[in-house]
Amino acid sequence: MDTSLPAEAEEMLEIKVQMVERRADKVTVRLRPMETMAKVYCAVAESMDVPDDTIRLHFDGFLVDRAQTAEDLDLEGGEVFDCVLASTE
Repeated sequence: MDTSLPAEAEEMLEIKVQMVERRADKVTVRLRPMETMAKVYCAVAESMDVPDDTIRLHFDGFLVDRAQTAEDLDLEGGEVFDCVLASTE
């Protein structure tokens, strides 16, 4: 019996996003290596019920740009990103 995942599932990376400033559950997002981080921004904002331009994601101490891909960031899956709410001023 073949227990391997379909090729499409094998390509998916799973990352987690945690809130820095408040207690909240981690958000898990699955994306392909060539998908942009905009997908992660949207998923996190939706889970928090806030506009996606009000959050900032950080990875390894650096701000993550929405146009960057998982491949640009050398993600392998399992990484944890930090999320902060941006000032609305």
